[in-house]
Amino acid sequence: MKAIITSLLILGSGGAVFGQGSLTLTTTNDNVKFSVSNNGMFFSNPNTTGGYFVPKDSMVSAIYSLAFMATGTDINGNLKGAVSQFMYSDFSPGPYLSNAVNYNAQSYLDKYQSSIWGINKIQIDNHIAHWMDPGYVVPPFISVWPGNGNTGNGESQLLAPFRDLDGDHIYEPESGDYPLIRGDRAIYTIINDGKGAHPSGLDQAGIEVHMMFYQYNDSTDAALTNTVFFQTTVFNRGTNFMNDFHVGHLADFDLGNPYDDYIGTEPGRNLIYVYNGDLNDENFSGKPGYGAYPPAAGILTLDGNLSSNILITDAAGFNTPSKYHNALKGLLPDGSPLLDDNNQPTTYVYNDIDPTIGWNEFTGIPNPPGDRRTVAAHDEVVFGPGKVLCYNNAAIFARSYEGNLTSSVDSLFHVANHIQHFYSEQNFYCETQFLGLQEEEKLAVSIYPNPAKEQITVEGITNGNYRIITSDGKEAQAGSLENPIIQLSSLKEGFYVLEITASGKYDRKSFVKE
Repeated sequence: MKAIITSLLILGSGGAVFGQGSLTLTTTNDNVKFSVSNNGMFFSNPNTTGGYFVPKDSMVSAIYSLAFMATGTDINGNLKGAVSQFMYSDFSPGPYLSNAVNYNAQSYLDKYQSSIWGINKIQIDNHIAHWMDPGYVVPPFISVWPGNGNTGNGESQLLAPFRDLDGDHIYEPESGDYPLIRGDRAIYTIINDGKGAHPSGLDQAGIEVHMMFYQYNDSTDAALTNTVFFQTTVFNRGTNFMNDFHVGHLADFDLGNPYDDYIGTEPGRNLIYVYNGDLNDENFSGKPGYGAYPPAAGILTLDGNLSSNILITDAAGFNTPSKYHNALKGLLPDGSPLLDDNNQPTTYVYNDIDPTIGWNEFTGIPNPPGDRRTVAAHDEVVFGPGKVLCYNNAAIFARSYEGNLTSSVDSLFHVANHIQHFYSEQNFYCETQFLGLQEEEKLAVSIYPNPAKEQITVEGITNGNYRIITSDGKEAQAGSLENPIIQLSSLKEGFYVLEITASGKYDRKSFVKE
């Protein structure tokens, strides 16, 4: 087995549950245990009711699964893309190959078919300190890091990020090179959609996807230690020029007992979340729930580009290319718009937790709690051959042991603020920087002040257009950026998203109007 993992448990996929010969790896820090598969499924474990345990030894899972999805249309309007589902996946382990015949080459299968790479900072620091020592032997978890691909086999030369001491773009751990990871421990996967026909019915897009999942251990910061971050880098390795390209996840939370959940969206924080439908999460099918005063959990979009969160009411019928693409576009699977409680179109389901006037599952005409699934997506982009997209997310958790139905949600919002601030302070790289590649269609603007009262100033662009979008997805203001100042006098207090476009590129920034 090429991927050797220290202090990590590798689990078989249980036959056809995940398909494509996939492998599942489970790891833990002090607080959270979670699983990742090398086919686009994560936070899911085929041998349990879920794969995201908080606390780690509780045997109660806060998330059942997240499944990666990406779709777009080519220049002729044909749908392209790939999705992962619990029963099948369009993705296969390993990098995209320019010659599809080589997917069955034994050297390729040996290197990637059973590979997920797990490593921690202590191991890397030890290598950095001792690689020059006489008699030092590079440990397997350093040596097998997939820094380079076999170009003779049609793989990209540069794959997983590494510190390249001599600058030759060749991963040489025996000469001091080492993996570049985030956090105190990380899991890395590489998948592609090019190996064969897609069970979903989507045509191949020609994409390669790298995912890094990482955790911190900080005894002074429980919220941080309760968080799992994940960065997703999408490479267009094929020849398709795709418009209307969207990346997202099918989220099946199942918070403890899967049959009594509510879900919601907080667009101002770029957060989708789950909470219990009452103040007691009961045991189910011989398995434990969270009990009294259950927690809330969510997926936080750290780059400020959560564009939609759509409820999937018919999971069994969510099974065609057009339905996948519609959901990623912020439409219901049948292509019709999602309507809020005022019968107005929105792209964010249940986007207000206010217990008296908000659009949520427990006020007005309450919904019975139950099993919930949503598709959450990022902004639409144009995705050309050779281009790269980078996304950053975090799975967060909070629990209040007092109060009402939404007290844990309120606590989750505070955690979201904290984790967003932590992430923003880190100034993290994307793989695009390591690889020397251009990330697709993204402006680099900043705004101030934030919060703002009368106006905001936009830096990093001299002309373009803007839209200000409310927390429930409605356009509140629009115009051209003929000068860097945007007046806010017509806006009510609250959370907003500023969307800026120029020369076919875009950026989005969240802000608060006081």
